[in-house]
Order: sequence, then C-alpha cells, then structure tokens
Amino acid sequence: MKPHEIEKINDVFKQAQADGLLRFRIVPDETFYDDSYIDTWDYLSESEKIKAKKEIRDRIEEDGVWGIIVDRKCSECGQWTEVDSVYGFIGNEYENSGYDIDVKKAGLKAIVNLKGT
Repeated sequence: MKPHEIEKINDVFKQAQADGLLRFRIVPDETFYDDSYIDTWDYLSESEKIKAKKEIRDRIEEDGVWGIIVDRKCSECGQWTEVDSVYGFIGNEYENSGYDIDVKKAGLKAIVNLKGT
C-alpha cells in the first residue's frame, strides 16, 4: 500500500473516531506468546536461537504483548461491537505493521456497509 493511501485511511479513520462511529483499542494479550517460530530459522545456530528467544522474552518483560481492536458503535443502542482484531504484538510493534491499517479498513468498511443498508 502506498504512503498516501495509508495516510488517507488514517485520516478517514480519525474522523470516524471523532464522530463517535469507531474506536481503536490497545489491550493486553493474555495468551502465552509462542516463540517456537524461531526454531524454524535454519540460518541461526542453536545458541543464536536461544539468544533470540531470550531477547524476545526480555522485550516482552519490558514492553508487554498487546492486541489491537477496532469497534463500531451501534447508532440505535449505543453499544460497541468488535469489527476486527489482531494480537501478539510486542510493545508498539503494531504501529505501521500493516495490521493496524487492516483493522482500520475493516472498521471503515463496517460503517460504510451500515450506511448502505
């Protein structure tokens, strides 16, 4: 996705938030972080894999593991409903990950679909 497209999505999403239609939440991920994917990194030696896992555990200890959620507000009842979410981000690595834009796009699509019905 091109930078100007990302900027447009962020701008439209911010307006939808200001209008009270959508919200973006960052919540603790309460699921155990599985670092076993490091075992598939064949280009690392066993000692390098151990070191990489320790670095990840240290980052988790320092920054936590988080999920991002986009909710839409029901115009009739005022309740919030989850539209999309992604979990497993260490610290703020969700920022500019592409997943942040994906959940925002899902939220924007949800309110457009509501207006069309």
